[in-house]
Amino acid sequence: MGIEDCDYERYEEMFLRSREKHRYISKTADSWMETKHPWSRNLILRHLTGERTIGLFPAHQVDYLMFDIDRHREKDETSLIPRMDAVMGVMDGDPLVYQSSFSGGIRLCFFLPGLADRKGLCHGFKTLFQERNVTVKPGFVEILAGRKGDRLPFGEGSYLVDPFTLEPIYHLTLKETISEAYNIFQHGKIDIPFDLQSPSVTPVFGPQGSGIFDQIVIPLYEKGLHPDISTNDALLKLSWDLVVRRGCSKEEAERLLINWIQQKHNRCSKRVNSGKLEYVFDQIRRIVKGVDPNRARYPVCRYAVREKKLSLSDVGKIISLTDDPKLQLGLFSLLEYCLNFGKNLHKERSKKNNIGNKQYVSDREGVTYRSLFQKNFYCEISKKTLQRLPGFGKANPQIAMRRIEELGIVSLKRRAHPQSHHCRHYWIHFAFDEEDSLKVVSLDEGLAKLNMVDRIKVFSS
Repeated sequence: MGIEDCDYERYEEMFLRSREKHRYISKTADSWMETKHPWSRNLILRHLTGERTIGLFPAHQVDYLMFDIDRHREKDETSLIPRMDAVMGVMDGDPLVYQSSFSGGIRLCFFLPGLADRKGLCHGFKTLFQERNVTVKPGFVEILAGRKGDRLPFGEGSYLVDPFTLEPIYHLTLKETISEAYNIFQHGKIDIPFDLQSPSVTPVFGPQGSGIFDQIVIPLYEKGLHPDISTNDALLKLSWDLVVRRGCSKEEAERLLINWIQQKHNRCSKRVNSGKLEYVFDQIRRIVKGVDPNRARYPVCRYAVREKKLSLSDVGKIISLTDDPKLQLGLFSLLEYCLNFGKNLHKERSKKNNIGNKQYVSDREGVTYRSLFQKNFYCEISKKTLQRLPGFGKANPQIAMRRIEELGIVSLKRRAHPQSHHCRHYWIHFAFDEEDSLKVVSLDEGLAKLNMVDRIKVFSS
């Protein structure tokens, strides 16, 4: 093949890191066939030699953004170049341009500085392209960030392309092709021109009335940015409020928002923190420009963090229950999970008939249908969930769960139903201290703060 191990490692770093490991697609005579089996280095090498043609599926987090521009006719440079120029007019950076197959279509691959949520990335760039009046659809310009597999580069019929003439570069060997691509990978990484949400972020707001809208906007004016709202959503709401409700001109609204983000970003804007003010100012101008008073409605807060944290008092209760550090960690992670995903039984009274058959109710606890509604908090936990929680063994997490049950923190409400993917329902017998304003992210942080509080008490006495 003419390549060494270091060349394959470069190819892997560019195109294989953020791909699913356990399935791929392969080209047959007339179609693509999906194979649910892990792909291997040997399979990738066979693709690069042209023996096979395969494609991989993007993972939930990717470190690249790829645009597919199809060729419609034999010689279609007159159509390819304007579409490529339209993409380059929106994107800020140098892409890797290559021909994907003998069909002659080209792909623009922009490399990111790190992993980013695939869905949020795709949605954000689609919105950005719509704002710039660039059509994004299959056959014209397509963003390859969906759940379908896409063909890997530099296989049969795939070559680097001259970015000016869009002519394939045939004279390069595979080693030289990978080297040229790796040079772009190292020096051509782009910044994401909008705030990208974490995959764990959950939409919690729906369409809002004026009263609810004020509850979000007024604290933004007074206290500035906070972690529960993204910079993009905050600017969207404030620009709508300034232009539509307060009657400011777009120039005045732009000036006020620039002053606001400089004074009250509260270190919650990553771009402001890193000194990239021009990116933020361009974002403000774009958002204010898009406000249309004639089609005004309350903008929906798309994303906000709903994750709840345990308080410092909760950590104190946990460490008083046991001296085992591993069990303390398991208690902390379990209770934090239950705090986020536990259900209040008062909201479930309408589902009384769906509680389950008596054969799945714990006889040891002696639970009856009448006593079910005397409790007010329970949580559904599967075995896979327990395996992911810190402090629980991956092989048999029920061992730690039984030890926690012996402490009286949780008790079994319903055993795993054969059709519920081994999900058990537990009562939560732990009084969360929601009045304590001191929240902690981890058990280590809680222990450190508790030690600090103890030291303060000692010095004060």
